[in-house]
Amino acid sequence: MTKITLPEFCADKILVLGSTGSIGKQTLEVCKDEEFIEIVGLSCSSNIELLVKQAIEFDVKFLAVCDANLKNHTSLAQLEDDVKVFFGQDAVLQLLQAVDFDVCVNALSGCAGLEPSYECLKLGKKLALANKESLVVAGDILIPLSQKMAGKNTDVFFPNISDFLGNIIPIDSEHSAIYQCLLGYDLDTLKNIWLTASGGPFRGDEYCAADFENITPQQALAHPTWNMGAKISVDSATMMNKGLEVIEACHLFHVSSDKIKVLIHPQSIVHSMVEFVDGAYLAQLGAPSMTTPIAFAIHLATTDYKNAPRFYDNSHALDFYEILQLNFGRPDLEKFECLKIALEVAKTGKCAPAIMNAANEIAVAKFLAGECKFSDIARIVEKSLSYLPIRDYASLEEILDIDKSTREYASKLEISS
Repeated sequence: MTKITLPEFCADKILVLGSTGSIGKQTLEVCKDEEFIEIVGLSCSSNIELLVKQAIEFDVKFLAVCDANLKNHTSLAQLEDDVKVFFGQDAVLQLLQAVDFDVCVNALSGCAGLEPSYECLKLGKKLALANKESLVVAGDILIPLSQKMAGKNTDVFFPNISDFLGNIIPIDSEHSAIYQCLLGYDLDTLKNIWLTASGGPFRGDEYCAADFENITPQQALAHPTWNMGAKISVDSATMMNKGLEVIEACHLFHVSSDKIKVLIHPQSIVHSMVEFVDGAYLAQLGAPSMTTPIAFAIHLATTDYKNAPRFYDNSHALDFYEILQLNFGRPDLEKFECLKIALEVAKTGKCAPAIMNAANEIAVAKFLAGECKFSDIARIVEKSLSYLPIRDYASLEEILDIDKSTREYASKLEISS
């Protein structure tokens, strides 16, 4: 990636949460040669060896490790004496309070990213968000908070996307694509969002719903297009990931779920499309690489530009002379039950997305541990939604209690096909 120089007024202190995961590692690659960026904090769940390497390479003085059992890990001896390392369940929140930063890249996995997102926005900082679960679980809290801390009047609707989101900039490739398509247009000119999906490893006719009884973790993790972490790879295989993205898009772009159309696109070149009320469509295209949306979010967050700055990167250029065709199709909701459930949950709203997300996280963990079938993931989610009460919530504490109750229930479920 070619180095660029942005104006001196850039806010340049970046905090990367989940720096040892796929998005976190790519974020550091994007930032590596940028003179205007200083990495001031990093966090990991348990990959402390890589975290220490990253801290040394980027001269980072503040770290967080969520696994408290790693306090005496031998790799810590490589760090300078002035490096502060927080450990335990609240380590990331302690990191957020201790570090002077301008932008937080939240690349944490699952609902573990919710409280850090809330804390970042509460501090009035920019949030480059790759943790979709934050908005899925508590979008009704986070969006108004973001607007308020960005100095917006939350009683007023902001037709401009950057004003509407306040301090939030999405990193997910699909939501970044929609964001880019909407720049310069009012949200009230938006008719539909076409949210593209690769379809995962089981999109083809060679797999039917009955085959899901015997899918192995190895098969589910073998995504044909993207190289991702285990949890999101399984979510892609069940297409729950696309359901989560539908709910996230409802919050990000101020639309109801019936205005979001899921579109299977195996090539993963059209990252999403926007349909306007006059019949015009805008699409954002690019190679299936996360460095473009990551760099877009960071450069937008660290400048005062109204429109997004672009950076030079020829490593992921498309050759349209070589692209023979682009395919699109409807998702099979009978085969991908998780997507079907998520679309219904998007309509239900209230705390239903939080219940669905928590149950799904437990179910995926069980599947990866060999404790349930691939097909049981949807069953665990469905049973949790049927058992737990669907109600409104008014605070972060309420939604965290709902999350906890759901995990306790889903963990004890024994599914018999």
